[in-house]
Amino acid sequence: MKRLFCLILCICVLVASSLPIAVYAEETEPASVSTPSTDTSEPSTEPTTKPTPVAKVTTQVTGVKTKFDENRSSSIVLNLTIKPASPARKVLLQRYSSEKKAFVTKKTYTTANIKKASLKVSIPKDLRKRTESTWRIVVEESSNAKAYYSPNIKVHTRNIKRIKLSSKACCIYCLNTKKVIYEKNMNRRLKPASCTKIMTLIAAIETGRFKGTTSVTSAAVNVPAQRLHARVGDRYRINDLAYAMILGSSNDAAVMLARGTAGSVSSLVSRMNSIAKKKIHLKNTHFTNTYGVPNRTHYTTAYELSRITAYGYRNKQFVKVVSRKTYGFKSLKYGKKYGCLTADRMIKENVKGHIGGKTGFSETLGASYSGLFKYKGKVYAVTIMHAATKGIRWKDVRKLYKYVRKYGNSKY
Repeated sequence: MKRLFCLILCICVLVASSLPIAVYAEETEPASVSTPSTDTSEPSTEPTTKPTPVAKVTTQVTGVKTKFDENRSSSIVLNLTIKPASPARKVLLQRYSSEKKAFVTKKTYTTANIKKASLKVSIPKDLRKRTESTWRIVVEESSNAKAYYSPNIKVHTRNIKRIKLSSKACCIYCLNTKKVIYEKNMNRRLKPASCTKIMTLIAAIETGRFKGTTSVTSAAVNVPAQRLHARVGDRYRINDLAYAMILGSSNDAAVMLARGTAGSVSSLVSRMNSIAKKKIHLKNTHFTNTYGVPNRTHYTTAYELSRITAYGYRNKQFVKVVSRKTYGFKSLKYGKKYGCLTADRMIKENVKGHIGGKTGFSETLGASYSGLFKYKGKVYAVTIMHAATKGIRWKDVRKLYKYVRKYGNSKY
């Protein structure tokens, strides 16, 4: 039996080895068969790097001014030259917004499609309704040139709104910015009358002899429009005379003040003209006396009188005198008593922000005034010249103060 079983097993093995064998791979993909390449060409030796882009040129712009100080009625135009301008370039006029803290485009221009183009860019009046504004010019990037951004252009605008005034001339000068924010005929030469005494006080203080005394001479008792009616030989403190001159507009006090501080009227007048020319750098001011009696060569302007008042503000003694409402004193030898009340109605009425100043008046010239007004941290020298009457003078001053409140600190 065993031999028979072994024989049958051997026969089965021989039969199985003679049959084809099939291999099943249901879950795997058949291996790919590579075909030998028939390309007999040589491999490429050229580099495969990308082409280098062409560098853009710098945009050149000329004709940009960075400061303007103009009345709102005046046109502001920038005559620009832009290179390259081909292809045609977009030019933006932008104004800075303090609310958005960014520049905002207000006007768009397009240059001619040429190599070098001229372009007029105007800053419109209707976009200058505030005193301070900051602008810039932007030339947009083109296919062959970089973008251009101008330096900031500072525009200071005067006379934003016209004020109806009786005065022949006026000026509002800001001491902080050293700029005029409103004016009318501010460079017209006019006679200052007793506003002259502003400079008389300044010159007297700068002699350094303000704490001394002086005696009355015949020259002092013979001037027009006396207030003290002093006796020859009497003595006064120079400080007291300053208050009598400013508050009471005393001409005799102005003469005595000159003699006590500078030695003579002519000497103090010389100092007054020297301060005007060399220290304040005025060109349309000249004095011939210390109290303002009119003559052909005694003159100033509303602008320059404002500058004189602004200069005086730097001195504490000056401010102390012009801001006083009342003052009392007496002569030293004969003991004559005096009481002075300011002619400054703004002080009398306690107008908020008003510091003080000096009036001027004559029947032929009318009423003038130059004083100091403080609003929101800035100080303004406000001057009006030759109003028709004293009452109208103060109406004009109030109008100018109102302008300061509305536009003095205005900006975009």
